[in-house]
Amino acid sequence: MDNQAEATREKWRISSYSLTSFLLIGLLFLFSNLSADSRKTNVKYVYHVKQPDFIGHVIYPLSELAQRKNAQWIYHRHEGKYKGKTYLDEIQISLLDCGWHDVVFLSTVDPKKDYLAQKEAGLSPPPRVYVCIPIDKLEGKWAAIWSPPSVDDPSRFDDRHFELLDPMNYPCKDEVEPRTQDYYRKCALEGKKAKIFQTHILVRGSIDISDVPTIRWESD
Repeated sequence: MDNQAEATREKWRISSYSLTSFLLIGLLFLFSNLSADSRKTNVKYVYHVKQPDFIGHVIYPLSELAQRKNAQWIYHRHEGKYKGKTYLDEIQISLLDCGWHDVVFLSTVDPKKDYLAQKEAGLSPPPRVYVCIPIDKLEGKWAAIWSPPSVDDPSRFDDRHFELLDPMNYPCKDEVEPRTQDYYRKCALEGKKAKIFQTHILVRGSIDISDVPTIRWESD
């Protein structure tokens, strides 16, 4: 009788262990899914203007456009932006071991917030389309954070204003910086067109944007 009772208790213990293990596995699966969903809804983005003449699904730096036969006309069109800025040809980004024209420039600021900041300052930003690139797409790429002290500061290209990007740990503060807001107000008061003045991420080489979303703003 004692042996039978002990055998019964052993069966219950085994059943209890099995049930507990099953519940723990179920809870772990549930929490892992919740964590994955949370990551998906908390995606950090960086941004790049999508020009009206953009074709394809890859963003190339200026130097690569110059070498691609099917992109010569795009290169010559955008090369004009650098007319009178030959000094940029001499700039080297030590952290990325490349020149100024070898990188793609990405904004860290939400374009809609930047648009509103310009409007509130009294400027009239033109209509634009931006691609929203999840920052984890930059994992494994050569990339640096560039924080210029001002728009025209001669030291803005010095090494001390660059730091290597760690995409998985970058906070992506997408708000318009107070210094940028002050700059926009100054441009509006002086009747000047605002230049780009904010923290940027510089990526050496091309970026595939075939699966990224876009956002648009329209002028009033």
